[in-house]
Formats: sequence, structure tokens, C-alpha cells
Amino acid sequence: MKSRYVIKPGADRDLNDYADYLARNASLEVALRFLSAAEDTFALLAKQPKMGWPSRLKHPDLKSLRMFRELSASL
Repeated sequence: MKSRYVIKPGADRDLNDYADYLARNASLEVALRFLSAAEDTFALLAKQPKMGWPSRLKHPDLKSLRMFRELSASL
């Protein structure tokens, strides 16, 4: 079963802006790898939303934030 997730318009714009930056300042290959890694990470989080560990951030708006390190062979 494929997990579902939604990328909000502002986040989509940010991802595309950064990919454009990478394409101009690194290479198209790096930009495409960035977008692929982002998509893979979103899919992983959609399947396992409670993965990682609770953050220790003090700001109340960030209390529910969880942290994890994604290790990818493609990067």
C-alpha cells in the first residue's frame, strides 16, 4: 500500500526554489537527487510518522516536533 502525503504550495515552492538554486550552482544531477531524496523522506515519514525521537526544543509551537537522521546511499 502506498502512503499518502500532501506537500503544501509554500513548501513545494521552497523545494523547487532550492532545486533551481542547486541546478544553477552545482548541477542538474544534484538538484534532481535533492528532489528525489525529499520525496523519499516524505514517503518514509508518511509510513512511519512517529519515527525518530522527540525534540528538545523549548518553543511551545515545536513541542511535537520529532527528529531523525535519514541516511541515504543516493546522496
